[in-house]
Amino acid sequence: MRLEKAQEKAQRAAQEKAQREAQEKADREEKIRLEKEAKDKADKEAQEKAQREEKMRLEKEAKDKADREEKIRLEKEAKDKADREAQEKTQREEKMRLEKAQRDKEAKDKAEREAAEIQRQQEQVNREVQLKKEAQQKLEAEKIKEKLEREAQDKIPRENQ
Repeated sequence: MRLEKAQEKAQRAAQEKAQREAQEKADREEKIRLEKEAKDKADKEAQEKAQREEKMRLEKEAKDKADREEKIRLEKEAKDKADREAQEKTQREEKMRLEKAQRDKEAKDKAEREAAEIQRQQEQVNREVQLKKEAQQKLEAEKIKEKLEREAQDKIPRENQ
């Protein structure tokens, strides 16, 4: 009986030891599982945080790029507008210069025509004056000739008498 009790006691001790070892093993496995879960959770959170940061970085880069492109577009539009306005101003000035040159040329041509007409009229008047002088001189020469002829005629009959 003592042997049975000793065997039972040994068996109980072996069972308790086996249970204790099984519990310790289960506890270790639970601890490992919990540590793995905690690590997985921490890894997942770190990955999510990294993804959020990467997304924010990419969004900021995209926004910065869009802002730069918008700035460049606006600067180009402003430059194009300034160039267009400068070109339009140059064209207006050139048009005004050409119109003034045309007006000046027309005024010069008119003045030249008027001067030519005045000169033509003056030449006509001078010709008429010259013709009148010549006619007057012819008339005077004619009168002198007639006078001389009369005087000559008057002398001839006196000589014949």
